[in-house]
Amino acid sequence: MEMQIPEMEMQMTNSFTAPGQHLPHSHGAWAASAASPAGNYSSPGLGLGGYTLKSLCEITGGRAVGAGELSFSRPAVDSRTVRTGQLFVALPGERADGHNFLQEAFAGGATVALVGETYAEAAGASLRPPKGRGYCVVPDTLRALQQLSRAHLQQFPLLRRIAVTGSNGKTTTKELIASVLSQNAPTFATAGNYNSEIGVPLAIFDIQPEQRFGVFEVAMNRPGEIAVLAELVQPEIALITNIGSAHVGNLGDLQRIAEEKRQVFSCFNGEQAGFVYEDERFYSFLTDGLHGEVHSFGPRSIEGFEGFELQGLTGSIISYQGLDIRLPLPGAFNVRNALAAVAIAVYLGLDPEQIRAGLERVPAMFGRGEILHGPVTVLRDCYNANPDSVREALDFVAGLDWSGRRVVVLGSMKELGDETASAHAKICAAARAMRPDALFLVGEEFAEAYAEACAETYAEGDVKPHHATTTAGIEASLSQYLREGDFVLLKGSRSMALEDLTSIFTQERRKGSS
Repeated sequence: MEMQIPEMEMQMTNSFTAPGQHLPHSHGAWAASAASPAGNYSSPGLGLGGYTLKSLCEITGGRAVGAGELSFSRPAVDSRTVRTGQLFVALPGERADGHNFLQEAFAGGATVALVGETYAEAAGASLRPPKGRGYCVVPDTLRALQQLSRAHLQQFPLLRRIAVTGSNGKTTTKELIASVLSQNAPTFATAGNYNSEIGVPLAIFDIQPEQRFGVFEVAMNRPGEIAVLAELVQPEIALITNIGSAHVGNLGDLQRIAEEKRQVFSCFNGEQAGFVYEDERFYSFLTDGLHGEVHSFGPRSIEGFEGFELQGLTGSIISYQGLDIRLPLPGAFNVRNALAAVAIAVYLGLDPEQIRAGLERVPAMFGRGEILHGPVTVLRDCYNANPDSVREALDFVAGLDWSGRRVVVLGSMKELGDETASAHAKICAAARAMRPDALFLVGEEFAEAYAEACAETYAEGDVKPHHATTTAGIEASLSQYLREGDFVLLKGSRSMALEDLTSIFTQERRKGSS
């Protein structure tokens, strides 16, 4: 068993390199191989063994149980993925407590474990690690992990740290920034969704000594989390993509969301720079009193930006400084994300050719604007969903030049609190208003909106939605409906697992016309 990390891909950090740099990548499963760069990583200046139990206790203020010279290379929080010579951090969680898997972690090769005082007190005299193993006892194991990671990050004084947060587009913007900066120097970026108070500390241990830029995605699952991550990363540049309705259920309203996102600037002392979208409705609130430089990004703020032309599923052409840049990510919203990367790059002194190369080479990301080609063409955008991002996706599909049928599959939007019913009703109405050929709704949160839609009188051309509470429940009817030449939008929150429908899109299908 293991300590689970919710909403997090089992993939660690990216290592971006420009052509000709020939630096090792750190893509791949977390600790998937002892031969990977992550598995062999040792802290600069600390030798192959990395840290010791003694140094861990000095950093965290913990109490050692075992020999102080015991060494470890990096932390892990999942007992199933622990490798020889690692530190196991026993985190209490909603579904499991890492303290229950200490023996599995030691059997997997962990040499030291971070344990909580509450656990240690309950164990009393029986708190004895296996031979050749040790404990560091601390009041809060998560806080201790963050303290260790901050100490590790401080060993890279040449790394220029950039933090990215916001309600929509964080991951894409982070990838765009990293891709562009990698054209100038080796660049680190947190991978996948390692953007939380657990994920960021783990990701920091994949930074390599030769890297000169570090791009950190900073997310929020609870109030105060962004402030914790800002203290950890200490960014010299921080960017807020936008303030939207994501996590409104956790915080109550947009003002509270803006207050939390603003914490990404909380460690500024006057020497840093903050970036905010030029038309952000909370622009003044986010920037007033900021202890550092304030910069805008957007079409009017980027000198030399001459406009863009949408190219459907292939992306966009951005005109910048006399260059035509082919952005491979579809939608106007991704042009805005790209302009955020341009603003950061210009601030850091990159030239237009480096910016062009980075934007054109940005990789596709799972569940974020992915285009899957086959008998049925799919826009798989199902890693996150909130009312703002769903409307953007619907607008994109509505404006798409497509000769076949358009099928919209929407999964529930999570963490909307009291706004859940009304938000899903509005999105259902917006989806029907674009008049797709078929509309499939997935999740209990859409039940009320579906019932209201079914009770209406339908005019010619109106679409009556289909509904199921689970992804599996919609699979048969969706598969039966589809035919070759259809276009499908998959959009929903990660927990709906809409990607499980992917296999039905590759099946050979009857041809047909709209």
